[in-house]
Amino acid sequence: MGELSYIEIEQSKEQNPALEPDLPDGGPSGSARGGGAPTVFVSRQSFGCRQWEQFTERMFGAWIDRVLPESIENGERGYWLPAKFPPTNKHDWPEWRSWLINSGWTLFAPSNQEFCHAV
Repeated sequence: MGELSYIEIEQSKEQNPALEPDLPDGGPSGSARGGGAPTVFVSRQSFGCRQWEQFTERMFGAWIDRVLPESIENGERGYWLPAKFPPTNKHDWPEWRSWLINSGWTLFAPSNQEFCHAV
């Protein structure tokens, strides 16, 4: 019985790579980085998008559509992102902000004034 539950847990991890923990370098886990799994489409209507909106407003001092490139997938507006949600620990957000900029995820090139309002 214990072996079966272990197999089910491992299968659920494989089916939902967004549940993997964040890495210490502040970036998303390996599957979210493109190390096998594609990026995640986050619909504008989803709870995940609302979380990313809070992240971009806090970390970039700008609306999400000014920070991330918007896409349409299956008739829905949204964003291709490295994970369904930003990190839950807000102390990790500044590292994620830097990682997103350095990895080319954002459209945003902050001016000194905008950077002062972020964080």
